[in-house]
Amino acid sequence: ACLLADSTGQGSKFDIKCGVEELQEEVIARMDAEDVKLDELQVQHHELQGKLDEVQVQNHDLQEKLDEVQVQQHELQWKVDSMEGKLDEVQQQNHDLRGKMDTVEEKMDDLKLLLEKVVTNTATPAPPQWIIIQRRGQF
Repeated sequence: ACLLADSTGQGSKFDIKCGVEELQEEVIARMDAEDVKLDELQVQHHELQGKLDEVQVQNHDLQEKLDEVQVQQHELQWKVDSMEGKLDEVQQQNHDLRGKMDTVEEKMDDLKLLLEKVVTNTATPAPPQWIIIQRRGQF
């Protein structure tokens, strides 16, 4: 578009002023397109920054919840440890009681044997006094 026919009509010459104007228009058009892209990128950056802020808030909230859960976990572990200690005590008491029960059972067996001896000795009563006296000839 910037080529001009020379006066002889055999060739053409380049119109520098026209060429510079075309280049300026092309550069301005490219710069405008780059400005539009830059604006779009800035909008995207702003949106992404907003999303990042939201994620950081959620992350902070989740971290607080995790901290709470860990505190609860420690409290529950302490309770479990305490209950295991009490269970050990109860098991020891149960063991001691079994030993005492065994002793009581042994004493009960001893008492049964003693009672059987007493019953056996009482089951054959001594003859009444009058029989003894009669046999001696006093009646």
